[in-house]
Amino acid sequence: MGEIVDVYHDECKEGGYWHGFFVVPRKARADLLSLLNKSRKITKLSSSLHYVNTSKAKKTQGVYLATKAWTSIGTASLQQQKLETLPSGLFLGASPGVKRPRMNYGLLPSLMKCKLSVVKIRNEDGIDKMFYRGINDLRNIEITFRMALQGALHRFYDQDDQVKIGNIYIDGDEHYKGLYKREFDTKDIMGRLKIKARDYISFSEDSRIIPQRSDHNKIEKNQNYDDSQFLQMCDILIGGVRFYSAKYAKGSSRCDISFPCKVLLEKNQESFARMEESRFFNSFLLSEAWIENGEWQFSNLKIMDKEVNKSKQKSLFDKYEKS
Repeated sequence: MGEIVDVYHDECKEGGYWHGFFVVPRKARADLLSLLNKSRKITKLSSSLHYVNTSKAKKTQGVYLATKAWTSIGTASLQQQKLETLPSGLFLGASPGVKRPRMNYGLLPSLMKCKLSVVKIRNEDGIDKMFYRGINDLRNIEITFRMALQGALHRFYDQDDQVKIGNIYIDGDEHYKGLYKREFDTKDIMGRLKIKARDYISFSEDSRIIPQRSDHNKIEKNQNYDDSQFLQMCDILIGGVRFYSAKYAKGSSRCDISFPCKVLLEKNQESFARMEESRFFNSFLLSEAWIENGEWQFSNLKIMDKEVNKSKQKSLFDKYEKS
């Protein structure tokens, strides 16, 4: 029942507790990896990509060019329809260390139908005070992980577009053991996800939550290099959304690197009727959640600073589509 997808998760604790999920259909893996590897070759970057490393990156550096390319590829992979009439433009990178390099562009070769969910859990007073009181921090993280993923899956799919969950990859869990004296409770979370899933969401018989290093230079035995690539993609997209919705700094290199994430946030404010006609309809969910009077509240993430709305930079999306 439904196509099989794998889910990649990353998190961030800065300015809230952020959960990000990048959903990749298995039939799209090869095409998406081909684009990521092509950009690596162009930018001559073999090391892992992490958004934290872009804070002071210069435009001629490989990490800047590769992260910008991956942001372009990742957001374009969210296209759900209209490939022939409205193809997504791609920035694929440029040679590093060159003052005026030749920029490499392309078009999305196929509909990949990936999906992205980024949820900011407000916790200005600390996890223990903003989440469920009386239980430890890791349990709160596990609860909001499940809540955010379950909400995204229920939003993205329905009876006419059913899905089967393969594996769920998280970016390692060794830090949990150091901080909370135990590992992420993957079996309990998977069991609860299955119980709570609506009837249009199923799970493969061998579905698991798998801790996987996003640093592919340090992946462990029986772990997959390709899955570390997708975890890095999740990290980059969360970083871009967080930058424009919570950490925007005028003049930062990230303004250019993460510009496609700004476009997603702008689309996040559009009406259902307008989005229904978009190539990216039902492909992303960018939201924040908090507890108020004992109840969970939700709203769409917005661009942090009104000034960035005045940007005249053109997105590769808008090269082919006005909406």
